[in-house]
This record gives sequence, structure tokens and C-alpha cells, in this order.
Amino acid sequence: MSFEEHLIETIRHLRSTLANSEVNTMRLDIEVTGRVHDGELLVTFRLGAEYGADQAKGDSLQSVTDEFLRRSSWGQRHNCLRIAAS
Repeated sequence: MSFEEHLIETIRHLRSTLANSEVNTMRLDIEVTGRVHDGELLVTFRLGAEYGADQAKGDSLQSVTDEFLRRSSWGQRHNCLRIAAS
């Protein structure tokens, strides 16, 4: 499996993970910085809604996903309880 195929498969898995949340759109940024010839590479993942400033950021895609889901599901868990009148 090529790098691109593996990346697309990972993104599809991420999309299915977010499908049950309150998030309608997503934006995933992957930033890699470091020296070309040797040394450490720093990988940063940023995950957020496409339109919005609240992004989870970190060096692990799983931890970034967990944090983003925690932030985005807060509204769902704290909505007012609606009881239908009969």
C-alpha cells in the first residue's frame, strides 16, 4: 500500500469516527517540520470543523481526534431536556 493510499484510508476511518458526532464538516491539517538531511521531524495534526476557529492540535492523530470529539460533543450532552406536552 502506498503512502497516499494509507493516508486516504486513515482519513476515511477518521471520517467514519466523526460521523456520529455533531460535526458536519472537518478539516485535517498535517504539518511536518524538520531538517531535510538528518535530525528530528516534528509532526503536528490539527483537526477542526471546516468553518470555525476551535481546532484540536497535537502530535498524535488519535489524541487530537479524541480531544476534538470531546469538545464538539459538549453541546449535545448539555442541551436542555425537551419533554413533549401531552
